[in-house]
Amino acid sequence: MTKSELAEHLSRLHKLPKSQARLLLDAVFDCLLQALSRDERIEIRGFGNFETRHYRARKGAIHVQARTCR
Repeated sequence: MTKSELAEHLSRLHKLPKSQARLLLDAVFDCLLQALSRDERIEIRGFGNFETRHYRARKGAIHVQARTCR
């Protein structure tokens, strides 16, 4: 389900204009993003848990086998 489909479903379910449903979704997602940016854990019972994780950078190596082209 996309964000647009979710807004459409929300507007039908609660008899809201689609624009108002989109604003409501944007506000909810903004709150979630702000909490995650502060490294807060989000727990929505029956839906899921969200948290940011910080990983060390990995060193990468690219090995390419050289071959000649004719």
